[in-house]
Amino acid sequence: MSELDSRAPQVHKIKTLSPVWLVPIVALLIALSLAYQSWREKGPTIDISFSKAEGIEPKRTKIRYKDVDVGTVESVRVSKDLTNVIVSAELAPEFSDHLSSNTQFWVVSPRISLSGVSGLNTLLSGVYIEMDLGEKGKSQYRFNGLSEAPRVRSDTKGESYTLFTRELRSLDVGSPVYHRQIKVGEVTSYRLAPGDEDIELSLFVEAPYDQLVTERSRFWSVSGVEVELGADGINAHVESLNALIAGGIAFDSPSASADDSGERRIETFYLLPNKKAVLEGGFITRYRYAMNFVNQSVRGLRVGAPVEHYGIKVGEVLSISFKSVEKAQALIQVVVDLQPERVAHVGLLERPVFESHLSEMINNGLRAQLKTGSLLTGGLIIDLVNTNDTKEQLTQGDTYTLIPTIPGEIDQFTKQLASIAHKIDRFPIERIGNDLAGSLNQLNSLLAQLNNDNFSSKVTNTLANIETASSDLNKVVGSAVTSLEQLEKTLNTMEESIAPDSELYYELLETLKSVGESADSVRQFTDELNRHPQSLILGK
Repeated sequence: MSELDSRAPQVHKIKTLSPVWLVPIVALLIALSLAYQSWREKGPTIDISFSKAEGIEPKRTKIRYKDVDVGTVESVRVSKDLTNVIVSAELAPEFSDHLSSNTQFWVVSPRISLSGVSGLNTLLSGVYIEMDLGEKGKSQYRFNGLSEAPRVRSDTKGESYTLFTRELRSLDVGSPVYHRQIKVGEVTSYRLAPGDEDIELSLFVEAPYDQLVTERSRFWSVSGVEVELGADGINAHVESLNALIAGGIAFDSPSASADDSGERRIETFYLLPNKKAVLEGGFITRYRYAMNFVNQSVRGLRVGAPVEHYGIKVGEVLSISFKSVEKAQALIQVVVDLQPERVAHVGLLERPVFESHLSEMINNGLRAQLKTGSLLTGGLIIDLVNTNDTKEQLTQGDTYTLIPTIPGEIDQFTKQLASIAHKIDRFPIERIGNDLAGSLNQLNSLLAQLNNDNFSSKVTNTLANIETASSDLNKVVGSAVTSLEQLEKTLNTMEESIAPDSELYYELLETLKSVGESADSVRQFTDELNRHPQSLILGK
């Protein structure tokens, strides 16, 4: 019995997986596959913080990239600190690997500004959120939305530049940038520079126009209407209608010379107020001189007025001030900057050479003179004119080298008028008038005496022979008429010869004497006829 018991079989249970478990395992694998596929198709979920959610609606507001719908807003909620609005949105799966800290979001809605109108398509479709991926960077899924669209997209080719200016004028974000009246960019932002002395402007110039900006480039403002009132009249210039409304900036780049082939690229410039300042800035070399005007009015002469030679500008007025004021005279000093680069002599750029050439011209009669630049405005200019005076020369003053001057055209004309008036005042017009009045009184007395003596009744019987006597009388009267005509001509030419010892004065006295003698002859003749009327027939 014991042997049988020792040979009893031993049963071992085999561990196997029941087929029943295959069903849930397969179902789990399918669920995991579907979940993974759903996760891949769903795309990333992001949170965007905005200051307000005006027009944004869950399940309806779209997110667009290059005008293509790439996501939808899932929910809108207020942040925990109640300062912002958090917009949760789901994007397309292909954006999972492209979201970074450089990605930007902003709300597109209808906007009207001086730079133009945008977002009109949202009037029908409603607002949407625009996205700009930016450059690649660290992955990020929480963003701060922009209050307005960026002026430059990340995929726009070009360069950004910084300008410094003292006044913003009518410039604003979006103001255009022109090159030869072609829009090539726009202002992207502005702020006060550190120190609050200047305003820092950022602008973007699109490719390929950014290649036009070099080290020699000059920028100037074309905001509004540029009106200049100077000695040459009124000048007005408008860059474009858009610049008139929203302001603008223009730039130009002078052609580089052969020595400037290695120009370096810079990104900071200074914004000049107008194009005139750019042109004036092109003449770097300036030599300072002074001109003294004695007892001459400088009314109408302004700082910045041109200094011309043969109608070509060679400098400008820098300052006007009294040098000295005395009882006898007033000395006004005008300081000017002469610009030798305006003259087509390259060798004159050195001051010793320029001053030697100027000294030679002054020795030959070159003088400074005030002249009227515009009859409309009354503005004066300084004209370097050539005269026959070779006595003056270039002299050294207290501070500046002095260029000799001559009286202006107006002063010369005034002095001539004063001289003529003084001579006329010295002419004895009253005495001549009295002598002429005395002669006329004698003639009137003679005619009155003829009427009183009944001369006509006495010669009634001798009218037949009166013709013979009248011929002699006609000669006498003709002589008197001739004398009066000479007197009239003398009075007409009195202004040409007004000196007391002139020939005209002597001839006038002689004429008056002749008139008196003629009157005495007529009186003697009539007395003789009264006493002897028969003498007309029988003779004396």
